Amino acid sequence: LMGCLNTAYMCHVDIPRYYQGLKDPTPARFAGVAGAAFLAGGLVYALIIAAGRSTFGDFMPDFLLMAYARNDYMAFGAQLLTALGVCCSYLLTMFALKGTLEGGACGRWLRATLKAD
Repeated sequence: LMGCLNTAYMCHVDIPRYYQGLKDPTPARFAGVAGAAFLAGGLVYALIIAAGRSTFGDFMPDFLLMAYARNDYMAFGAQLLTALGVCCSYLLTMFALKGTLEGGACGRWLRATLKAD
C-alpha cells in the first residue's frame, strides 16, 4: 500500500505537464481524464485486493506475492513486474525535478546561488 501511495504522491508534481500534454487542454477535460485515470487505477487495486482476499482469506502478508509457492512462475513474474514498476516510478520524480530546475522559481534561486560561489 505504501508503495502505491508513494507513486500516486509523486504524480502530483507532474500535473502541469499532464495538463499541457492534453490535445485541447481545458480544466473540464483535465478533470474528466484525471477522474477516469483514478477510477481505472482504483478498479485495478480493488481487483488485486479481491483476488488476494479470495485466495488467502484472513492470512494476507504485507507483500501478497510472497505468499505464493516459490516455484510459482506466474507469481515470480508478477514480482518482477512489480519491481519494474517501482523502478520506473522514480522517473516521475526525476522529470519533475528537471522541470523545476529548468524553469521554476526554485531552479532560478538554485542557479543564482551556485553561480555566486
